[in-house]
Amino acid sequence: MPIYTPLLNLLKKVVGIDPPTDKFNIQTMMNDNWDKIDAAMALQGVDGDVRVATTANITLSGLQTVDGIVLAAGDRVLVKNQTTGSQNGIYVAASGAWTRAADADSSAKVAAGISVYVRAGTVNGAKVFSLSNAGAVTLGTTALTFIQTSGAGLDADTVDGMHASDFLTQPTIITTGQDLNNLTARGMYYSNSNSVSTSVLNSPTTNAFSLLVERHAGYKQTLTEYMNDGTARTWTRNYYSNVWGSWYRVWDGRAMGSGSGMNADMVDGYHLDQDVRTTATPSFKGITVQGSVGNITLASSGAGLGFSRADYNYIYASSVGGGLVFNVNGDTTSYPLSPLKLSADYSVKTKNNTLDDGNGVALFRRGSSTTEFLKLFTDDIYSTIEKSEGDSATGSILRLRIISGAGGTPVTVDALQLDGNGKVWTKNNTLDDGSGYASFKRMDAVSTSALLSVLSRSDSGTNAATEYRTTAGGVFVGNADGTSFGVAADANINGAKFKVNKNTGDVSSAGTFISTVGTAGGGKIHFSMRPSTGGGGRFQFGLIGDENNDNTGSNFALWAYNDAGNSVITALSINRSSGAAAFAGNVQAAGTILTTAGGAGTGSFTGTALIFNRASSNYFQASAAGGYLNFTVNGDSGTDANATLRLAADYSANFRSKVVAPMMTDGNSFKKLVGNVVFAASTANQKADIYFPASTPLSGYVDVTITGSWNVVNGIGRLTKRFTFVLSNSGTVSAQETRYTEAMGGVKSQIAISDLSWDSSNSRWRIQIAKIGTSTGAETFTVIVDGGATSSTHAASFMAAALGSVYTTDTTVFPAPKVTLPDLAASMVAKPTSISEFNVTSASLAQFLTASFVPAGNYNAMIYLRVTAATTVSVSVNYADATGAQSTVVVSAQAFTAGSYSLLPVFFNANANSNIILLASSSVSGAVKVSASILGV
Repeated sequence: MPIYTPLLNLLKKVVGIDPPTDKFNIQTMMNDNWDKIDAAMALQGVDGDVRVATTANITLSGLQTVDGIVLAAGDRVLVKNQTTGSQNGIYVAASGAWTRAADADSSAKVAAGISVYVRAGTVNGAKVFSLSNAGAVTLGTTALTFIQTSGAGLDADTVDGMHASDFLTQPTIITTGQDLNNLTARGMYYSNSNSVSTSVLNSPTTNAFSLLVERHAGYKQTLTEYMNDGTARTWTRNYYSNVWGSWYRVWDGRAMGSGSGMNADMVDGYHLDQDVRTTATPSFKGITVQGSVGNITLASSGAGLGFSRADYNYIYASSVGGGLVFNVNGDTTSYPLSPLKLSADYSVKTKNNTLDDGNGVALFRRGSSTTEFLKLFTDDIYSTIEKSEGDSATGSILRLRIISGAGGTPVTVDALQLDGNGKVWTKNNTLDDGSGYASFKRMDAVSTSALLSVLSRSDSGTNAATEYRTTAGGVFVGNADGTSFGVAADANINGAKFKVNKNTGDVSSAGTFISTVGTAGGGKIHFSMRPSTGGGGRFQFGLIGDENNDNTGSNFALWAYNDAGNSVITALSINRSSGAAAFAGNVQAAGTILTTAGGAGTGSFTGTALIFNRASSNYFQASAAGGYLNFTVNGDSGTDANATLRLAADYSANFRSKVVAPMMTDGNSFKKLVGNVVFAASTANQKADIYFPASTPLSGYVDVTITGSWNVVNGIGRLTKRFTFVLSNSGTVSAQETRYTEAMGGVKSQIAISDLSWDSSNSRWRIQIAKIGTSTGAETFTVIVDGGATSSTHAASFMAAALGSVYTTDTTVFPAPKVTLPDLAASMVAKPTSISEFNVTSASLAQFLTASFVPAGNYNAMIYLRVTAATTVSVSVNYADATGAQSTVVVSAQAFTAGSYSLLPVFFNANANSNIILLASSSVSGAVKVSASILGV
C-alpha cells in the first residue's frame, strides 16, 4: 500500500513492500502531491514586507492615512486591528476597494508563523509582526491574529505582566545635602544619621528618617522620623500639577494633645478649652445667642467685648421685629429700666433723654421746663439750638443762642435766627471774626475797612446805581438804568475797563483776554464759543505747548468739542516759530492756495487726498515764469533728482522711472487694457463683445490681443488678430482686412476672434470674442487693443473701447485661429507631442494628451501603461481626416493586473489645423499611469 511522507504528507509507493500487482493511479498521486507542495511553498512565498501596519479598525478602501503615512495606490498594508478579525491580512491599497495581496490571498498561502516587516509608520515602523493562529486557517472566515515579535516596545522583561522595575528594590541611602524634591523614583530611601538629615533640603525634620515614594497622577512622599525617645513621627506630602505641597503631620495616638504641635482637637478652628467664660482673649468669627433669653457674660474685672475687623463690626438682632436693650447698674432684663433701647422701627430711646458723661458735656432735652433741643458745653460758655413758635408773620423760628456765664450772671445772645419765610438775621448784620476779614453792611458811605461793601447810590446816570467795592481799589459798577455791568477804577461806568451789555451780550475790554484755564484738548483756553441754547463750548482756542526760551511753545490751537463737552480733536494748530498750520480735517478753499513766493514753495497735506470740486477746470499752477512742478513720493525730499514726475517749464513731462498706465495715446497711436472676460465652465456658445462708439467715422488698424490667465493648461498662451478698416458712422464697412498674427499656447484652441461688424441692436461697432472650447473650470482672459488711427479723433474712439457681458444667445461658430503665413505653410513639419506618467483618476474616458492645430499628414500614437493594482482600462485616439471626425479604440474595458504594458501603435492621417486627442479611463482611480507620444511620420 502507498504511504504518506512525514514532512509534507506526500503520497508515495513503497518499492519492495507494495505487491507488484497492487494497482496505483499515478495521475491521482501526482496531482495530490503537487497541491501539497504548492501549499507548502506558499508558506515560504509570502512577501514579508509591507509599507505600514494598522493601529485601529479601518475601512478597507480609499487612499487614507494609516499610522501617520498617506497611502498611495499599490502600497502593501498589514491590516491587524479589524473589529471583525477575519478581515485581517495583507492588502494592496487603492482609491477604491482594497484587495488582498496576491501572495496572501488564499488559505493555502496564509499559515501560522508567517512574519511581516513594517517599513514605516509612527507606531509600527521598523517592527516585525507574526501570525500567531495555532490551527488551520480559512481565509475570510478565521480571525487572524498578528503579534509583535521584533522591534521597539517589546516587554521582554515582564513577569505576569509586571516589569522587574515594578518590584520594590533595596532602600537607597540619602546623602549629605540631597534635595527631597528630586526623589520621585518609586521606592524606599533612608537617612541614617541626624548629621545627614540636618543638611537635607526640603525635609520636615533634622532627625534620622526613612522615606517611601509612591506614584499616582503625581508623586506621594511619606516620611517617618525617629525621635531620641524611641518614638516616631510620620509626615506626608504630595507632588501634583508640577508643585510640591507642604509637609503635614499624621495624627496618631502619640501625636495629639498639648505639646504635640497638632491641632487635631480643634472645632471650627478653635480648641475645646477656649471657653468664653475662662479665656481672657478669645477670638471668634461670630457669636449667636439662641432661645428666648440668651446672655453673654464677661466675668473678670475689666473684661470687655472687643471687635477687631478693620471695617464695620455689628451687634444685631437677627430676627425681624427684634430690638436691642442695654441695661446697667445691676438691672437685668427690665425693659423700663434700660438707659438705651434700639427698637425695630429704628428709633433710639433713652431713660431720661440725656446723653451725659457726668460732666454736662452733651445734653438733649424735650419738655416744658426748657426749650433747648441741643446744648453744647465748653467751660463757662455753652450754645443751644432752639425752636420757638414765633408769630404769625415769621412762623417758627430756629435760633442759635450763645450763653456766657462769665462774671456770675449769664448773658444770652441770639447770634443767628432763621424764620419760616427763609429770612436770616444776625445780631448786628455783620459776619466778622473780630479782625474785619468779612463783613456785609448797609450804609450810605463807603466803608474802607471791609473787604467787600455793598452800597446804593443815586448819582447821575454816568455813575453807578450800585457799587461793590474792595479794599484793593477795584469797583464793580452797574448803570443806573441797569443795562451795563463792568469793572472800573471808580463809580463811573463810562470809564470801565471791562463792560458787558446785559441786553445785547456785547463784551468790551480795554485790555487783553488772558486765561490759564486748562482744557480737555490740552493747552490753555483763551476764548470759548458756546451755542445760544447753552451748554458747554463747541470750539475753544488758546495756546498749547511749553515755552523753552527759544521761540518755541505757546502755539495756537483751535479745539473742537462734542455735545457732551468732551474734546474731539485739535482742528487747527499753528506753530509760533515756523508759522506752519496743521488741519486735522479737509482744507477747502474757494480761491487759490498759494505757497511762499521765491525759494521752495511747499504745500503739505497729512490727509489722504487733495480734492478739487470745481465743475470746470482745476489747476496745479506754477505761477512764475520758468516755474515747474515736482511730485515726490515715498518720503523723498523735495528735490529735482527725487521727483517721480516733473512738469518742466518747456512743457515736457519727465518721469524718474517706468510709466505704468492701463491706456495711453500720443494722439494717433494708442494702447488700452480693455479688461478681463470670464467664461464659465462647461457652457457652450459663450461670447463677449469688444465695442467702439459710432459717433464718428473710424479708419486705421487695430490689434486685438487675448492672453490667458495661466490658471489651467487651456488658459496658457497669447492670441492676436489684426484689423485694418475704413468705417462710416452709419454702420457701413467701406474696407476691412483681418488676419491672425500670433497664436501661441492652449488659448488658441479655446478662443476665436470675429471680424469687425455693426451691432444694430446697440448702434455701435463690435468685435466678438468666442469661447470655442469648453473646460471643467471657469477661465479668465485679458483683452488688449492697440494700433494707430488716421486722426486723434479716431484714436479717441478706439480708446473708448469697452467689454460687454458674456452671452450665449449667438450660436454662430467662428473658425479656429490660424496664423496666415502661406509662404511657410508648405514647409511646416509636425512637432512631436508627448506626456509621461499621467495619473488616470476618471472612470470615464478623459483627455490626457492633445496635439493642437497640426499640419496635414500621417501620424503615429504610441501609448504605454503602468498598472499598480487590478483595474479595467479603456484607451482611444480621436482625430479628424478627410472623411470627418474619427475615434480609434485601442483597448475597451479590458482588465489589467499590476504590471507594465505597451499598447499597439495607432497610425492615421489627420487634416490640417485639426486636433489629435488621446483619452483614457480606469475603474480604479490612481491605479494606472499612462505615458504617450504623438509623432508625425
